[in-house]
Amino acid sequence: MDSTENFRRHGFFYLEDEAIGQKVAEVDSQGLSTNVASWDYFKSLVIGNENSRKILEQFLDQDNPQRCHTFGPEPGQIFCFWPQPHLLHRLVVSMWSVGSEIEFYDGSHVGDIAVVFSSNGLFEASPHSIKKAGYKPVSIRMEKGGMVILDIRMLFERKDGFTIAYGMDIATEIMPKQR
Repeated sequence: MDSTENFRRHGFFYLEDEAIGQKVAEVDSQGLSTNVASWDYFKSLVIGNENSRKILEQFLDQDNPQRCHTFGPEPGQIFCFWPQPHLLHRLVVSMWSVGSEIEFYDGSHVGDIAVVFSSNGLFEASPHSIKKAGYKPVSIRMEKGGMVILDIRMLFERKDGFTIAYGMDIATEIMPKQR
């Protein structure tokens, strides 16, 4: 199965990559991790990978990324970036630090689940509602760091590590970049 089909089916793509893990530490140590311009440190690594480039192709012709945020571990809390269905024109590309661990909930990017707005700016789902919906966790450990491309509706739990998350958009009216 090709990477774009796999992404559509599962809602995420990940790649463990030591160079990305090192860049995350470098960008953070320079105090740039919340600046959208920090994407320049990662862009060649991301588009240099055939699988990630295929998934992101339509986003690369736009002025992306639009947003940049950082997140640390929040074990026991399960989030998504946006809960609304049919938003295929947005996704998140996140760069993960060395020793990161994430759980994704397979199928949650196409399902419907109740969430509440969380203090970190994301949307949170309860473990009970996830269990009721029948979503099963898929655990990913990236000892060397790496990258995740995520459907914004996908439920996930950040168990360990630090991430720089870039919001990508191919909407016709794109919001101005945050600086």
